[in-house]
This record gives sequence, C-alpha cells and structure tokens, in this order.
Amino acid sequence: MIFKSGTHKTTPRVPMDNGQPGGTIQWLVEEDLLEQCGRCFTIVTVLPGAEIPYHQHVGEFEVFYVIAGSGMYSDNGIPVRVAAGDCMFCKENEYHGLKNDGAENVVLAALCGYPHGKPK
Repeated sequence: MIFKSGTHKTTPRVPMDNGQPGGTIQWLVEEDLLEQCGRCFTIVTVLPGAEIPYHQHVGEFEVFYVIAGSGMYSDNGIPVRVAAGDCMFCKENEYHGLKNDGAENVVLAALCGYPHGKPK
C-alpha cells in the first residue's frame, strides 16, 4: 500500500497560550491499518514557542524521531536537548513532552504503538 505525498489528512496541534495553532499533525498511517499494533504513525510539526505538553502514555508507547529543528524534551521529568537525528522512546506508563524553544519548526516522526496489542 502506498500513500502519495499530499494525500494525508493534516490537523491542527494543541493551541499555544495565545490561541494560535501550535503546529500540525500529518496522519501518515492511522489505527485501522496498524493491525492492532498501534494507534498512529504521524509527522508532527511544533511551531517555535509551542510544545507537546508533558503527558503519560497509558496502554501505549511512543517513539519520536526528530527530522528537523531542536527543542527541550522532557524524559520522565528530566530535560534533555534534542535535535535532528535524535530518537526518543517513551515506554508504556512513562511521561514525556517537548518544548520548541528554538527559532525554527521542530518536525518529528511519531509512532504510538501498543506493547501488548490493542487495549480492550
């Protein structure tokens, strides 16, 4: 199966404090095609000053791969500077978030998967 460029659904991300969109999520492969193994595979764009709020992954894990930009990643409350080429893994029941504190967009590939099959 091939999904051609330009055919993916794109939705706004969590808004910034000023109400402006914090970026976008481009939905590359959605849950119904991931064979009960995951929720989504996406490209996430986080605008300068925006963030992926600190949150917990219950019943799933998440992998981020930084394609472009840099920011401050929170790995279970431990801040780590990340940049293009870095890969972050948030295990089931752990916490993470990312703040774009730079001047350019942070672009991530993101995969949310189920470590034990789809939760019931």
